[in-house]
Amino acid sequence: MHADGNKEWLLRDGCRLYHLSPQPLRQDGAMKFSAALMHHLEWKVRLRSAIDERRTQDVREASDHRCCTLGVWFNGPARERYGHLDCYRDCYEKHVRFHDEAGKVVQCIDAGNEAEARTMLGLSGSFSQASNVLIESMKQLNQLAKLDV
Repeated sequence: MHADGNKEWLLRDGCRLYHLSPQPLRQDGAMKFSAALMHHLEWKVRLRSAIDERRTQDVREASDHRCCTLGVWFNGPARERYGHLDCYRDCYEKHVRFHDEAGKVVQCIDAGNEAEARTMLGLSGSFSQASNVLIESMKQLNQLAKLDV
């Protein structure tokens, strides 16, 4: 584990998991919904910082839905517990799409196309739309699975 100020990276399966907020995964593999939501929202903060600081990002990490805490949960404990639920599969698919959009933003940042990256992160941008759709799907999964319990 490497700590740098308020940011923390954990290496898992070759991916750096980036965290600002408390860990949403509990020891028993359950997910704390509010913390999972915060981890998801941190992506926008991370990408805006990359634009502002002109800092390149790892496209593979941003694009790989398995490289974030939510992805680790989706591909492990959640699949075992909720894989039979339609709302799990829907949320999983939206999570994959969200990371596709995150990867596109990172490609723009790395290519120096900051204006396009900012547009994608804007309210009606493709990243923000994918993020909002995922949040709604996460809320539905939370209602059915009672993730905070």
